[in-house]
Amino acid sequence: MACNELEKGFPKLASQEPSKLNQALGRAYLRAGDYKKAKQNFAKVLEYQSDRADALWGMALALGDADENKGAKTYFEAALKRRTGIVELRLDYARFLLQTGDTATASHEINEVQLLDPDGDDVLTFVGWLELTEGKWPKALDKFEKAFEIAPYNDLAKILKLRALKEMGRTAEAEIFAKELLRVFSKNSKPEWVYIPRSADYVSVHEWPEWQVRLLEAIIRE
Repeated sequence: MACNELEKGFPKLASQEPSKLNQALGRAYLRAGDYKKAKQNFAKVLEYQSDRADALWGMALALGDADENKGAKTYFEAALKRRTGIVELRLDYARFLLQTGDTATASHEINEVQLLDPDGDDVLTFVGWLELTEGKWPKALDKFEKAFEIAPYNDLAKILKLRALKEMGRTAEAEIFAKELLRVFSKNSKPEWVYIPRSADYVSVHEWPEWQVRLLEAIIRE
């Protein structure tokens, strides 16, 4: 629905620079898992401005989530050269690295981001994710629990907590927790806006991007 509404906006912007709409469309298609259309829209932004960091970032995500790993890494590196201090960008790169098995580089990125935002719930979640890959399951679970204390709406931490419980052999607890997750999750669920006092800003939560859906489904199948 969001993609369709954005597409309708193009005629109104025919006499204006449409790259902002292409960027928004790219992000919307990315969340929906339509990586082909996401790439097309980010490419249009980059045709207009080849070094635009948010478009490079979006293209990196679209390629990575489509398993085009070589291209994704190139775009991530290009985006990071232009925006080294953005926590979310570094975490997205860390996710790509963790999901492609490059834990050494992921560890470096997560260490860097801890310097930028040591108490952030997303950062704690990624520290826990790294510990999961290293077999440090109790430590990982502790990080996810701390992330919940800061941000009860952190869906990724919940998904990864399920994996930690399964790895630790806490099967009954994992089954109950999986049912709770599936009750909350719905492909038709709508994102919500939550006020974050720490940053004095509102953020959109419970977006359930396609990559998170796939991760949840894979963990439940394990």
